[in-house]
Amino acid sequence: MTDKAPTPVDYAKIAESIGRVSDSAKALRASGLSRDAVVVLIKHATNLPMRDISAVLNAAEDLRRWCLTQQKS
Repeated sequence: MTDKAPTPVDYAKIAESIGRVSDSAKALRASGLSRDAVVVLIKHATNLPMRDISAVLNAAEDLRRWCLTQQKS
């Protein structure tokens, strides 16, 4: 076994990525393609249950609010 130093975590990059996921989910919703069509396309590509796909899409839109809260002084 080798003792590797832990990789430093870049929290700013994680926060930026979370924001992009949230923005992308909102842009997909606003794209004009119906929500049902998006769910069916993802189901076809992944074979996941439609309820799980819907739950993930809903959560993705709210990621910024859930994960990136502003601290008040």
